[in-house]
Amino acid sequence: MYNCKYESPIRFEWDEDKNQLNIRKHGIDFNDVAEMFRHPMLALKDERFDYEETRWISMGWINAWVSVVAYTERHKGM
Repeated sequence: MYNCKYESPIRFEWDEDKNQLNIRKHGIDFNDVAEMFRHPMLALKDERFDYEETRWISMGWINAWVSVVAYTERHKGM
């Protein structure tokens, strides 16, 4: 498990249909998730399955709530 904080600007992208489903199911808009990456958070590499890319599960703050987010990092130009 890692304690991490992103220092440089991050560009987020997601599927808008999945965002709408997430709002209905959990009441969390993906637009609000960026807040979590501006604060320290705990991150764990998700190795439960072979996702064919590195996937992370992180716990941190979103709008004063402790939240869990699963995501991948994509570095364009690398």
